[in-house]
Amino acid sequence: AAEAKLPKPMTFLGGLGAGLFSVLTTSPFDVVKTRMQSTEASRYKSTMDCFYQIFTLEGPLAFFNGAIARSARVVPGQGIIFVSVDVFYDLIAGFVGKKQ
Repeated sequence: AAEAKLPKPMTFLGGLGAGLFSVLTTSPFDVVKTRMQSTEASRYKSTMDCFYQIFTLEGPLAFFNGAIARSARVVPGQGIIFVSVDVFYDLIAGFVGKKQ
């Protein structure tokens, strides 16, 4: 069966999308982790209490504090990684005689 291969710009866009998805889904956990590691961590009884206090006192959008800064690093990085992996697969396939 023939395998379809995405053009490099589409692979890059796929990586950008994966990076954005990663930031959006992990940001709440990153915010809680950072709060629990801070000097004011003693104000929380537990990790769940930290989640609860952020949600009730600051609102759900507080879980995305810093998400834009993380996106500026993670999103382009994932695009570059996706394309790099694609290029390396092409190089390896060329060395073993398999054209993709």
